[in-house]
Amino acid sequence: MEEVKRAWKNGDFDFARTWLQKMAYTLTAAKAPEAVHDKFKALMVAFTRDDPLYTNIMSQVVPAIKANPGVVQSTLAKRFSEYDAEHFRYALYFAAESGDIVRVKKGRSYALTLPNQQESKSVKSEGMRLDTPLDLPGHSFIDQLKWLETWACLPKGILTQRVEELAAAWDTEQGMTPVILQCVNGKPWVWPAYEAYAKENNEECEDEARQVKDMAKHVYRKYQSNHRAHHRKLQIDTLTHMRPYWELCGRCASPTGDENATLILDADDTFWDTHRVPWHCDQLDCRCYVNSLSEYERNHP
Repeated sequence: MEEVKRAWKNGDFDFARTWLQKMAYTLTAAKAPEAVHDKFKALMVAFTRDDPLYTNIMSQVVPAIKANPGVVQSTLAKRFSEYDAEHFRYALYFAAESGDIVRVKKGRSYALTLPNQQESKSVKSEGMRLDTPLDLPGHSFIDQLKWLETWACLPKGILTQRVEELAAAWDTEQGMTPVILQCVNGKPWVWPAYEAYAKENNEECEDEARQVKDMAKHVYRKYQSNHRAHHRKLQIDTLTHMRPYWELCGRCASPTGDENATLILDADDTFWDTHRVPWHCDQLDCRCYVNSLSEYERNHP
């Protein structure tokens, strides 16, 4: 294993990939414990982030899936026949494991979509992103609703009193926003941060019905962005021994609010406990996100 890690660090990805795949087959044949499989999968997901073969395949596959959501993997493999079949399976399997794509069993192959192309919460994904649970460790759904009440200047208990209805509709804007509107009786409320945001973005509205609907959407979107960010942090926390750097992308990375800014720091830097990161962000319409990086990625941007 040390030889594989050394090859990986030195950029000999063909050698590292070959031996990692052999290890995967060995673990399967030996019926290794699930905990061992999970640890190895995390290692492989980290490796794909450095592997140029994975990057090359995905740079072509993602646009193809975007243009044809639900395309079958075996059909796509024929389209990209320039790639070795084993390499193609490797890339798509770990793309699903890391959440870059969604694979759903279809006959003897898989139907492929991108995460943002999923419409039904009943679809089971092999990737990590769509399996985000309602309650996260240290961040229960009801605690998140309490945080939203404070963040959006809502009266205490106005969301938590309808926790069951909100929980039943938590994963879609179309489902949860109407419940939020019911919580506020369809009336706008005093929310200075929203008022400043609307003024700054020329989105002020005199129509109360339109205004409160927009306010409710911002509450839902903040819930979703923070929820996803907390789940993402749980994922990358488990990989810090292999990917010890985190990269913040978006306006939170810049004192001037530059949307294209990036900031790379050690994963254990105290910066990640501040309000300038997605899992603690209190800005409206924040679209920042965090990537985890290996030593190689940090030194070869």
